[in-house]
Amino acid sequence: MTHYKMPKQPIDDVKSDEWGLAALKSVGASVRDVGGNIRLYDLINMKTRRAHRMAILDVSVSKSPVPISGSILASGYTYFNTLRIANFPDFDDKASSVISASL
Repeated sequence: MTHYKMPKQPIDDVKSDEWGLAALKSVGASVRDVGGNIRLYDLINMKTRRAHRMAILDVSVSKSPVPISGSILASGYTYFNTLRIANFPDFDDKASSVISASL
């Protein structure tokens, strides 16, 4: 879900297929190998150079010995292209899947 610090502006509806995403922080918990996380990101439209905060919720299965986890370290931007042009609200309430992962 996209979060706006200030009121939404008309420029936020400009569509693009070039985006950037940077991880900000996360918090998660697990019970009996099933867990969930809330992760905060900055999502940037590379056409307008406007960014907004995005919260991503996920559910996972893992063998972590720690029932609570968190991260406050930010990452650099990862850039990607969408298959069709989109704007910020197009990312709201969408399901996704991981196509690659590191162990």
